[in-house]
Amino acid sequence: MKLLTFRYIWVVIFFCLAGCHKLNPGGPAAAPTNVRVVSGDTIATVTWDMVPGVQYFIFWDTASGLTPDGCGSSPTCRATIQASSPYVITGLTDGTTYSVTINGRTQGGAGGPGSPSVSFVPGYAGINWTSGNAGINALNAITFGNIYDTSGNNLGNGYVASGVSGALYYGIVDVNNSLNWSAITNPSPSITYNALTNSGATYLAVGNGGSILYSANYAETWTPITTTTTPNNLFAISSFSTFFTATGQNGTILTSDSSGTIWSPQTSGTSNNLNGITIGSVYVVVGDSGTLLTSTNAANWTANTTVASSFSSINLKSVAYCAVTPPSGVWSGTTIYPYVAVGSGGTVLTSIDGGTTWTSQVLSNGAATLTGVTCGHQFVAVDDSGKIFTSFDGLAWTGPAQTATGALNAIAHGLYDYTAVGASGLTFHSM
Repeated sequence: MKLLTFRYIWVVIFFCLAGCHKLNPGGPAAAPTNVRVVSGDTIATVTWDMVPGVQYFIFWDTASGLTPDGCGSSPTCRATIQASSPYVITGLTDGTTYSVTINGRTQGGAGGPGSPSVSFVPGYAGINWTSGNAGINALNAITFGNIYDTSGNNLGNGYVASGVSGALYYGIVDVNNSLNWSAITNPSPSITYNALTNSGATYLAVGNGGSILYSANYAETWTPITTTTTPNNLFAISSFSTFFTATGQNGTILTSDSSGTIWSPQTSGTSNNLNGITIGSVYVVVGDSGTLLTSTNAANWTANTTVASSFSSINLKSVAYCAVTPPSGVWSGTTIYPYVAVGSGGTVLTSIDGGTTWTSQVLSNGAATLTGVTCGHQFVAVDDSGKIFTSFDGLAWTGPAQTATGALNAIAHGLYDYTAVGASGLTFHSM
């Protein structure tokens, strides 16, 4: 539902509250019942018991004790018409207290009384986590995107996870912000898949023995790519538009055509395992023995010898890139574009100059081998002891925010949330 400006929406709502009954046979509806608000990162999901034939209005504001009439005197109040449960309010400010009320009408009549005001506070995802489970096999990889089920139904946005012995699942977030998992039929059930990515309708999973699994219909059905380009295990994959790059064992780097089905080997210049890849202003690949490579085209790679010599005993496992605007600290209110690489011994490397120079630190509070890192509104890293760490700029870290019951192997971010996966089908979700 398109959010209307306050001035326009109040004219419409006030007209209906005050005089619609003169123009039609409709009238006020009783105040909605069972109104619930589940808040997330800059969003809130509002649900209520809908009654057939009733048209609903939702009002929200930073004021407490909100009423439909009171909304008219507040310049910060917002509203929407013809709302249906569940309704997602977006564009909220994390850490700010809001309240919401709902009223209704029938047949275009005057609006009825508002439901009791419900207060809520949206907050940064990555702080509070809920554990779940997808099967019994270890999950090594996760990605976020639009998903279709096996009947061709569009399920909306969700996650796809893969792992040991062909484990393949999709997860959809429900109105209570819980993540519900369903198995996907895998045509290669004996293969372990270590990484996932997607671009639009195209999903790709890569794994042991150079295996590549492909879906062209939003993860609905999957097909193995039979053209073998490498016998080496593949550990990571990234997408840039319709261009895909995979990395793996013994310095393997593969690039695809636009379909993701035809792959070509590239020369990496190293025999070390390459465990992670991301794309920002440049490609960055990380691997064992402090290996860190950069490229502008995924074909010609340059090794960062300073990082390699300084961190020769560290295996770098994952790398992420994104634009962030830290709410506090040195870069408060300024949008920066960091790369963050993580690895063994709780090691974190950060670059804020396009991958040229890197600063290092070891996370305190018992960080073991950091296995995955991603970035939505902030960076979130996980380790193989189930710990989770967060950072708004890649430099100052807090945590562990919460500890899972087993090893966490990978993490991905959605529009407003994060999900990590790990040992024995473990999933960990935060809104």
